[in-house]
Amino acid sequence: QRANANASLQQYDALDALFEQGMKTGMLEKYKNDFAGFLEAMAVPTELIATFGLNDPAMAAAFNSLQMTNVMNVLAKQKGVQTEGDAIRASKTWANISNTEEGNRWINQYHRNIAERAKERAYFLENELRANGGNIGEAEKAWENFAKSLGSVVPPMPKNSKKPVSDLSAISDDDLLRQLNGASF
Repeated sequence: QRANANASLQQYDALDALFEQGMKTGMLEKYKNDFAGFLEAMAVPTELIATFGLNDPAMAAAFNSLQMTNVMNVLAKQKGVQTEGDAIRASKTWANISNTEEGNRWINQYHRNIAERAKERAYFLENELRANGGNIGEAEKAWENFAKSLGSVVPPMPKNSKKPVSDLSAISDDDLLRQLNGASF
């Protein structure tokens, strides 16, 4: 568990580093990244590509690699045969080039918190196993008691977030249409 958590944390650090270097994400960024890759293939210097407000093609490739590595890690943890649909659903659990940067940072922090908790659990269980003569049942019980005192792994919602989509399930179709018609995009 600890090794998996450490590997995940390295992925989250890498994504943070991309954002710190200016990686942009958003609704049209996939297409902009494709265009930047085309320009690079046509031998347009990276510095010139950047003047168009496009991501460095190498950074875009790194982002895509991180996302695909995460998808593969999620699928590897699953039991049984994996389908294309499973891969699509797994890709939606992590940062995505079409999400806002703020949303991607939140998703990254959420997954980082989960990995940190898994690492903390692994250390805790190791110590408890030593203290309880290797009794896994007692170690698990001690973790359950200890975990009750821990805070949530869910970070605060991004500042600009609106009502969560899950809250919209209680809204009638007519009310939803009225809200969408009044929304500014």
